[in-house]
Amino acid sequence: MQPVPATPPQARTEASPAETAPREVRHAAPAPAAPQRPAGNTLVAARPDYLSNPPPAYPALARRRGWAGTVLLKVRVSASGVAREVQLLKGSGHEVLDQAARQAVEGWRFIPAKQNGEPVESWVEVPVRFELAS
Repeated sequence: MQPVPATPPQARTEASPAETAPREVRHAAPAPAAPQRPAGNTLVAARPDYLSNPPPAYPALARRRGWAGTVLLKVRVSASGVAREVQLLKGSGHEVLDQAARQAVEGWRFIPAKQNGEPVESWVEVPVRFELAS
C-alpha cells in the first residue's frame, strides 16, 4: 500500500477498498508555522505547500518491525520556497524514520514567509508522523 500524502487533517484521504495490504501508512500534515515578528510588527510565517510535497517513504525495516513515531523537524525556508536547512528537533525513537522524514522534507517546496508583501527567509517546524494502521 502506498503512503497517504501529507494533507491538512480535515482533507485526509482514506485508502481505497481495492487496496489489499494488511496495514495502511499515514503521515500527518505539517503543522502551521508559528508566526515570527520581524521589525515593523509585520507577521512573517512560512507554511508547507501541501499540493506538491510527497510523503516520506515508510522504510521497509520500520514497517516489518512495526515501528512508528513522530519526527519534528525545523526547516529554514528560503524566499524562493526551498528548504535551505533541515534540523532534527525531536526524533521518533527510530533513526531510520528520522532519516526518511529528513530526506523527504529536504526536497519539499514551501510557500515562503512574507514581510510587507515580499517573500523572505524564515523557519518553520514540520512534524512528520509515521503510523502503521491496522
